[in-house]
Amino acid sequence: VASLTELLQQKEPFTGLALSIGLNDYLRLEEVHGPTAAAELLNTVDGLMANLAGSDAFITRRADDEFILLFSNLTGAAAQQRLSTISEELWNYQRQTLGTFSAVFSWGAHESTALPLEQALSTAADNMTETRANRNDSGQRHRATA
Repeated sequence: VASLTELLQQKEPFTGLALSIGLNDYLRLEEVHGPTAAAELLNTVDGLMANLAGSDAFITRRADDEFILLFSNLTGAAAQQRLSTISEELWNYQRQTLGTFSAVFSWGAHESTALPLEQALSTAADNMTETRANRNDSGQRHRATA
């Protein structure tokens, strides 16, 4: 199984769906929930990501709080359907954990047709970062008006 570094070094064009999924407030998990609960949450998040990837995707962590999923040769309507399914699963997980751990994700995707993998991942990560920033801004505005 190739690592992300090995895939990036190949410099081959990537056609497919690249996703970057971030776990918001990752650094505060242990502080807020304690070490045991934080470890338990991270185990369930790892399982969730493996389920989202299924058997046909490459999955890895780019950072402690960021997962990368690559679906080679998944484009068009099939890519949009897969992205929709993943989004739905992430929302469902967030709703299920609201009362216990409050796991909140931000995600971004990029459908690539023969772009360098590094560029596809960079675009997906930028989209995820933008989503995270928008969530933080709206949360702060909501708290300010409450």
